[in-house]
Amino acid sequence: MITLKKKEYEKNFSELRFGIASWDNGSLTKKSVKYAYQDKNGRISRGSPELPIRVVIDLLLFAAENGALYDEFDDTQKNEAKPIADLTHEELGQERKDLASATIILNKLQNRFSSIDFKSAQDQIDTRKSQVKQAIDLMSL
Repeated sequence: MITLKKKEYEKNFSELRFGIASWDNGSLTKKSVKYAYQDKNGRISRGSPELPIRVVIDLLLFAAENGALYDEFDDTQKNEAKPIADLTHEELGQERKDLASATIILNKLQNRFSSIDFKSAQDQIDTRKSQVKQAIDLMSL
């Protein structure tokens, strides 16, 4: 992988990376993500998995189909009842992840049931995502 962007994950123990996939044919069009974790010597492990973006989406949907995402939502459902201003930075981060997951699930439903209008639900998610982003941006100042 040629890393284009990376982000600390789990407080210095690992990174999330995005870049040109190791299997790219020179066109620089194949993108991948990587969960880069430390080995026992504190270096990024060569065994850290690199995945095509489409596989990450399929994994997320597979987890949702098997109820795993809903377990994650159960831990944070109480955040929806709280006003955005009352959420901690950590809760806002989790809310951002939950809303992104909800968007993916909603998109899957829209593709599967094209005759149903999901606009209202999408608008509500988009509004909440915007509010969460603004709150995170304010806390980062």
